Amino acid sequence: MLCACGLLTATTTWSQIPPGQIPPGQTPGSDEATKKLAHDVLKELIEINTTDSVGSTTLAANAMAKRFKSAGFTEADMTVVGPNDRKGNLVVRLRGKPGSKLKPILIIAHTDVVEAKREDWTTDPFKFVEKDGYFYGRGAQDMKGSDAIAVADLIRLKKEGFVPARDIILALTADEEGGKSNGVDWLLKKRRELVDAEYVLNPDSGQVHTDKPLSIEFEATEKLYADYQLMATNAGGHSSLPVADNAIYHVANALTTLQHYTFPTEINAVTRGYFEAMAKIESGQTAADMRAVLQNPPDAKAAERLSKDVHNNATLRTTCIATMLAGGHAVNALPQRATANVNCRIFPGHSGEEIRQQLVKLFNDPALSVRYQSDAGVVSDTASDRKAMAVPPLRDDDGSYGYEDRPDRRRQKKNNHTSTVLLVIAGVLVLISVIFIAKALTGNKANNDAVVPNFVNSTLSDAQAKAANVDLTLVQGAEQYCDTVPKGSVGKQTPAANAAVPSNKTVTVNVCKGEAPVKVPDVTTDTYDAAQQALVNAGFEVKRAEQTSTTAEAETVLKQDPTAGTEEPKGTTITLTVAVAPKTVTPEDVSGKSFDDAVNALHTQGFINVVRATQDEQSDSVAAGDVISQDPPASGGELTLDTKITLTVSAGPPPPPSAQQTMPAWQGQRLGDVRNELNAMNLSLQIKVSGDNDDNSLILNSDVAQGATLNEGQTITLTTMNIGGGNGGN
Repeated sequence: MLCACGLLTATTTWSQIPPGQIPPGQTPGSDEATKKLAHDVLKELIEINTTDSVGSTTLAANAMAKRFKSAGFTEADMTVVGPNDRKGNLVVRLRGKPGSKLKPILIIAHTDVVEAKREDWTTDPFKFVEKDGYFYGRGAQDMKGSDAIAVADLIRLKKEGFVPARDIILALTADEEGGKSNGVDWLLKKRRELVDAEYVLNPDSGQVHTDKPLSIEFEATEKLYADYQLMATNAGGHSSLPVADNAIYHVANALTTLQHYTFPTEINAVTRGYFEAMAKIESGQTAADMRAVLQNPPDAKAAERLSKDVHNNATLRTTCIATMLAGGHAVNALPQRATANVNCRIFPGHSGEEIRQQLVKLFNDPALSVRYQSDAGVVSDTASDRKAMAVPPLRDDDGSYGYEDRPDRRRQKKNNHTSTVLLVIAGVLVLISVIFIAKALTGNKANNDAVVPNFVNSTLSDAQAKAANVDLTLVQGAEQYCDTVPKGSVGKQTPAANAAVPSNKTVTVNVCKGEAPVKVPDVTTDTYDAAQQALVNAGFEVKRAEQTSTTAEAETVLKQDPTAGTEEPKGTTITLTVAVAPKTVTPEDVSGKSFDDAVNALHTQGFINVVRATQDEQSDSVAAGDVISQDPPASGGELTLDTKITLTVSAGPPPPPSAQQTMPAWQGQRLGDVRNELNAMNLSLQIKVSGDNDDNSLILNSDVAQGATLNEGQTITLTTMNIGGGNGGN
């Protein structure tokens, strides 16, 4: 049997243990060690990243296995297994009495967590933080807190020498939140012998509120999980030539429709029992509403009020919500594809395919596909017809225990046959009495003085029953809008109440389909306060959205959704987009910082358009790579966050001027010696020879005088004469 239970308690209050029954060797207060253990385990688990994308449940499994081993569990008592090196599952077993024939109890708890982006958190999601009496970190609630309690409990039982009547198995598993390696599924298929048990406890569902014990919540049935991919495609094009047929609009319109849609209220045996019990704990309007939703049909206003609490809303119906959105491929192109993920939790009794078809009908857009996406990410045109786990039969004769042979109850077994006969007899007697009363009221012939009953404000089923009691036939006419009669009830009847019964004994009734829609007033260009008041007076709800504007006055309504002139039911939420002035900040003076540090400093302030000047400048006072100046300067005051800030960066000091080079002594010198000396100056001099070009030739004359300043690339003409000893003439 599969069930889900409230959190296991990691500690025991000593005052709850009768005197003389404290375990040997332990004293009141010694349980602080268990509290510290649970705390330390939670800290360790939170600081191990176990997300599907980059994390590892294997690391968490190995860390917990190390703790179990230190507590006295043997290698034979535990194992870490899984499909790959990142998706490990720990299975640990507290051995029961030797020779016990009882099958084990299995506790399953997942160690993986939902993805967490650092920029979305005020603290590092993978650092354990204690603040104001709370623990912060990814998984603190779902469900590493429960993991830590289960680990601490099992270690404590081991250390105290407790031997249960049967084995207790704890399985810490991977990929419950998503991914392709669901630990429970893998263990059942690959290593079932490790987790084979008589029944399973899962602390991931119900809970115990220990501050003021009022209720222990158990999950007796479970909604069906389903993801659906919404996708629209079209030809695309350039954004300078927009068209109305836009893939993003198709998806966005569908999500807006979903936002304003509420699935019908449903009650089954489990939720009926839940609200009946909670109505005794709650008070005032909430208690009254819990009783009212148990009527047939459920009271719509009561359901609406209860649904404002997210937990009650999820208990009363199927829910579907957008969780991911993507679209487009370039900032200046019409999108060729847009997708969204809609996550549904389906009320027991409905299948994934049934809800998929309902979404298709709700969106009513041929350009939009609604496809089922499996846990492994495989998308298919249809979903499974599998429905959620059936609601278990509830026993109203055995409290919450559920066993006939409990020694303290000694209940006598009912004679089911006798009970059935009595129920049938009672039903027949009721039927006979109804017939008798009807005949007494109507007689065997028509009563010319009979009048038509009042059917207005009755549900259609109640009106039909009332008509049958007086031998009338109801015909359902067209539905109509009603301002004072609840939706689903009769708003009009023909003939009217108390009119003479017509000869054909037929009454036409018109069922209300809700209040008549109201035309949405145009509130654009109004101030937000005035627009809100106008919409509230017209019967609408108002939601505020903000948009930065440099042209419209602050608090002016820029646009509204739904648009003015459309007809919407009262209570519809109208979203008003209101102009707000751009945020301004005085930029930090970043001169003297390195360019990268300067950019980071300005980005931290919120500035998004920081650039480097096209040309670095030489500076004797600012080191190369550091900022010389910024434009606009910090002294200029506040700037909008999209202002372009240009940073001028130092190229370092200018190079020192080169020393003056002069013409060396050449009179009577060898050509080769003077030429080598000139080339060594690195001035790219152009040396021309008039006469013999042999290095041993003597220089007779030069067009540049000895000691004259030489310039880069200058031409020098040397006149030479061969005095022998060389080979220039050969």
